[in-house]
Amino acid sequence: MGLAKLLIIWGLTLMGAFHMYKMFAEQKSKMTWMYEKPQYHEIKVAESGFRNSYGLYFYGEGEYFKNEIAKGFRDSAAWPVLFVPGSGGSYKQCRSIGSVLYNKWKKAKESPYFHTFAIDLQEELTGIYGGPLDEQVKFVRKAIQELLEFYPADAKLTIVGHSMGGMVAKAVVKQFADRVNFILTLGSPHAYPVISDRILKKFTAEHRNEIINVPCYSVVGGFRD
Repeated sequence: MGLAKLLIIWGLTLMGAFHMYKMFAEQKSKMTWMYEKPQYHEIKVAESGFRNSYGLYFYGEGEYFKNEIAKGFRDSAAWPVLFVPGSGGSYKQCRSIGSVLYNKWKKAKESPYFHTFAIDLQEELTGIYGGPLDEQVKFVRKAIQELLEFYPADAKLTIVGHSMGGMVAKAVVKQFADRVNFILTLGSPHAYPVISDRILKKFTAEHRNEIINVPCYSVVGGFRD
């Protein structure tokens, strides 16, 4: 084989490898940055027989964090945002959402501004086993009920759910249709579960085409998700 042919083969191989990298491996997400100390404040949710130690947290930074806690979140100018993590996910993942919203408001210095809350689901692996889903739905429902009590009757909540957190949010939101702006789901398996678990399949089937009377926007990353 001539040198020219060998170089052409190697060139095509490298081009193919680079194409695969661009399609599947390249990370296009932008890093979020915090310029003040990130902090989480637990909000007690009345016990209703939940067997797991779930939780509800408020996220903030610096003086803003202290001021909002001192006010008890009771501010008609604030827009509440609730993050529901997915399978194996942490409530602390809300940092990216909360930090971006806070810094955009701080730069604009205009109302409204945002209160970012997050659900702690103990990083349960509901993407491979659906056993905890009913308990998660019950807790998120109770947390939303208590969260909305901080705000005027015309205030509306925005819910962001990642992966199975989006499915949990979708299962809950129908009850609060008049108090929710919209749901944003990130990489949530609306059509079929990733793992063929009996409980997961049943849960997905129940909520796949459910009419929830709330706009639901789904964002997926494909191979990058």
